[in-house]
Amino acid sequence: MLSKSISAASASIRDADDLPEVEANPATLIELVVNLVENSIRYRVAERPLEIEICVEVERDLFIFQVRDNGQGVPEAHHDRVLTCLPGSTQGTTSPEAGSALPFVGRSSSGRAR
Repeated sequence: MLSKSISAASASIRDADDLPEVEANPATLIELVVNLVENSIRYRVAERPLEIEICVEVERDLFIFQVRDNGQGVPEAHHDRVLTCLPGSTQGTTSPEAGSALPFVGRSSSGRAR
């Protein structure tokens, strides 16, 4: 799915050794992670190798999944725009103008995923 983009960016991806089982829609989780990894690749700093880390933190009964990278980050002036869905955003789109993965995490889902 992302292997060509990862190779072209010379990116390395490290994931958590033991990701927990969660109640979620597998397609939703995959879409979320793919979108965040694509953003990491798209907004990387060309002068250094891209490093992406997929990890999870556990706070009581809450699992916080994170995709971290050493890219340029989101300038503070753009936080409001990036952290809210853009008009016309739809699930399943690959257009960067169609929405943001960041508010996507708030959507509810059901099912079992690993």
